[in-house]
Amino acid sequence: MKAMFCLAALMQFVVLMNVTVFDGDLDGIMMWLTTGLFLSICIVYASEKNMKKK
Repeated sequence: MKAMFCLAALMQFVVLMNVTVFDGDLDGIMMWLTTGLFLSICIVYASEKNMKKK
């Protein structure tokens, strides 16, 4: 599960580089998609961690 958080953080960094360095055209769409992916990863991680406690 920790690998998913690292992957999501890497995706956010890539989007940041796209916006700042490469001046990407689809930066808004990329940010929405990666943010949604990051939030879904957080929800999956929290639910699995909660299930392990029970």
